[in-house]
Amino acid sequence: MKIRFLLSITLSVLLMSCLTQATGAKDLWRISLKGVRTDVLGSTCFDYARKHEGYYVTLKLEKKRTIKTYKGMPLYLIAAMVDGTDAQYPYVFDRSLWEGGYEITITARDGYSATFNTKDIPYRALVLADSEDGKSIAPSIVGDVPGNLWIKEVVEIELDLGISETAEEPFKLIMDINGKISSFSLEELESSPYYIENKGSFTTSAGTTYSGYYGGVKFAQFLSQFMHLRPDNTVTIVAMDGYEMTHSGKDILDESDGVWILAFKLDNEYLPQDPGYIRTIKVGPDNPNIDGHLSVKMIEKIVVKDENYRDFALTIHGRMTFTLDRQTLQSGINCHKKTVHFERKGSSALYTGIPLWRLLAFSDDPKYAPHKQDKSIISYQKETAQRGYRIEISASDGFTISLDSRELDGNDEVILAMYKENEELPDREWPLILVWGREASPIPDGIKPVRQIESIRLIFGR
Repeated sequence: MKIRFLLSITLSVLLMSCLTQATGAKDLWRISLKGVRTDVLGSTCFDYARKHEGYYVTLKLEKKRTIKTYKGMPLYLIAAMVDGTDAQYPYVFDRSLWEGGYEITITARDGYSATFNTKDIPYRALVLADSEDGKSIAPSIVGDVPGNLWIKEVVEIELDLGISETAEEPFKLIMDINGKISSFSLEELESSPYYIENKGSFTTSAGTTYSGYYGGVKFAQFLSQFMHLRPDNTVTIVAMDGYEMTHSGKDILDESDGVWILAFKLDNEYLPQDPGYIRTIKVGPDNPNIDGHLSVKMIEKIVVKDENYRDFALTIHGRMTFTLDRQTLQSGINCHKKTVHFERKGSSALYTGIPLWRLLAFSDDPKYAPHKQDKSIISYQKETAQRGYRIEISASDGFTISLDSRELDGNDEVILAMYKENEELPDREWPLILVWGREASPIPDGIKPVRQIESIRLIFGR
């Protein structure tokens, strides 16, 4: 019989509570957890842990001959989320397993990973930190351990316990309608009166079109079970990997060229776990086609808020001109997400967006731009940026600053942000704001925060 290290039943209830609550909230970051079972740890869980002594700890550690103060959740509490399958209290930490020895692999966003055996590391030695010297940081593993186990921007923690789940938890689609949570199995969706089948297609950013015969529930009609969907409502689709796409109620209600569905069948077969059990697609007898970034795959949650949808456009001028709509910008942020800690005049906040230099690729070449050609073609012209040109960033009120491309080249800490503290920007900053992190190297000369950005212009010398 296993000897369980009972931290307390409170711990198990806390972890179950914070993860359950997190399904109805937007996480600033998310970490995939794999072990005997699978789960997802989001920043929301840290908010709950901070309220309970012992579940959010402080460590003083030496880093580059300087004493740093870190705060975060002990790694063993996170291991507890996936180290067992106890039906009543699945999140109780199994100390006997840890001290007996199993492997944990921690993977960073850039692909770096490190593996250690738990019997070689005291269970309290490692912490998943989100704070360094009082400043928020991306979730990072720290501790009084060898340097190879200090891992920044963690995206996955995997426990190799030599056993597998006896039964995989069935997939359920989570619906968050103005904070009220419900869920549906694929069987329940298929038996819905809103189930239909028809032709649909989408075209990827590289220009490849995929067509098929899809089955799923009519999106707008399915939502009608919970609320009266208005054209100005905000509908956000959240994927298992954190990808999000936001529509207005008007988009979902529009059936002029086809019907939006939550599809879980393709050519009479259920969609596999990869690329996801459910995806959005438009269907109809005329085989409607949508842009690939609008066909969200791996859907796990639909969030509808009774608040006005806010649309916007960003125009980028240069050797080519592009006008990017909200959904295109949102897709870009999903693919190249960067969060910085912006400090200004005694105040600070976390902003999330896309590095500015990546947007320059839309207009720094007379022929090629991102998402408009084969992936083998490099769109961003690094040599051109290093030779130098000016970038003018303009706000809706006419305020403009000018920056040097050489100081933006590859500088991920200078971003155009769409989110502040994990929410959409406030009105005075919406829709986009230029901000930068303290680790920007360099901090571009003449940079200032530009609010309510509406255009970017690339100015080349002769």
